[in-house]
Amino acid sequence: MSMEEDPVKILKEMKKRSAAYKFLHWKASNKKKKMYFSMNIPVVVLSAITTAMTFYGISNSSESELALNCVLGTLDVIILAMSGVSTFTKYGQKSVGHKNSYMKFDKIIHKINKLLTNTSNINDNFEKILDKYGDTLQSSEELTERDMSALMNACEKQDLSIHDIVTMDIV
Repeated sequence: MSMEEDPVKILKEMKKRSAAYKFLHWKASNKKKKMYFSMNIPVVVLSAITTAMTFYGISNSSESELALNCVLGTLDVIILAMSGVSTFTKYGQKSVGHKNSYMKFDKIIHKINKLLTNTSNINDNFEKILDKYGDTLQSSEELTERDMSALMNACEKQDLSIHDIVTMDIV
């Protein structure tokens, strides 16, 4: 973008792109949050079951102790594996990162709207918004190919095109 271009045109384009990024990060945040809960709720439930079974086994020792130990061991391995996957994928952290990103893009959209409604001080704030937009792009949570694929699926289900989202022509 050259500085000779009309700041209003640039701001309108930046608003469209910010809206698209906001939508992408919102979708990614929700997806990561669902993944986080789908990985961690079973871990909590299985841990509670394992703990209850351990206390039951201690109070009711019998010849079925081997079977109980096998079940407990299997549950412990499942819990360990699920906890490891959850820790490795960092869905909770990524969900929060995407949420922060879409909130930052939302703020940019509001600032641009404010500037576009009162263009008298557009030159004073134009550079600040450009800097904020650039910083937000640099610091945003990474959008993966999977996130983009989820966006495409969401668009197909709701009969939207990427153009509709970017231009905010959503009815």
